[in-house]
Amino acid sequence: MPKWPKFPVTSIGSWPRPDWLLRATKKKQKDLPELEDRATLMAIEAQEQAGADIVVDGEQRRDNFFSYVADRLDGVKLMSMAELLDHVDDKSAFEAMLNALDVPAFAIKNPVVTGKIAPRRSLAMDDYRFLREHTKKPVKVTLPGPYLLSRSTYVHSLTSSAYATREQMSDDFVTILHDELKALAAAGVEVVQFDEPVLTEIVFAGKSKTHTFM
Repeated sequence: MPKWPKFPVTSIGSWPRPDWLLRATKKKQKDLPELEDRATLMAIEAQEQAGADIVVDGEQRRDNFFSYVADRLDGVKLMSMAELLDHVDDKSAFEAMLNALDVPAFAIKNPVVTGKIAPRRSLAMDDYRFLREHTKKPVKVTLPGPYLLSRSTYVHSLTSSAYATREQMSDDFVTILHDELKALAAAGVEVVQFDEPVLTEIVFAGKSKTHTFM
C-alpha cells in the first residue's frame, strides 16, 4: 500500500459531465466511448493538477451514480417516472414530488428490478483499468451501496415475481457487491467507496407507509 498523508485529499466520486458528453450520451452517438475516455482524462488531469492524493475517474461513463447498473446487471430495467406512475403506493404524493422537481416525468429514469439479478459484466472493473492506465497515483473506485440499490429498485408490482420481499433482493445485491469488491481488491484498487446517500432516511424519516421507491 502507498504511504499516504494523514488526511489524504480525494474527490467524493462523480464529476460534472461536459455538455458535449451529455448530448452524446442522450443521442447514443457512435463515438460515445471515445468521448467518455476524453472526459475521464480531463477529470484525472484536473485532480492531479489540484494535488489530489487519491484519484477517481469522475464516473464519466455513468448516466447516473447508480442507475447505470441497468446496463451491467441482468434483471434490471431502466424505466421512466411516467412508466412507473401506476406502480407506486401513493400516486398523488408521487405526482406532487415530480411536480416539485419541475422535470417532465418522461425525462427522469430509475432502475427497477424485474427479474433475478445477476452480473452481465463487472460494475466497475473496466472503469478501474482505464483509470489505472492513466495515473500513477492511488485510485478509488466508487460503487452504489446495497441499501441504495435495494431501496431504489424494488417496486412491488414489478419486482415481486422475482423477489417476494425487498430483503430477498437485498441478499443478491450484497452478494454481487461483495464479489465486485473482492475482484477490485485483487486487481489492486487502493480504495473502494460505497455510496449510501439515502441511509439518512433511516435516522430522520423513520418507517413510512407513504414513501416511494425513490
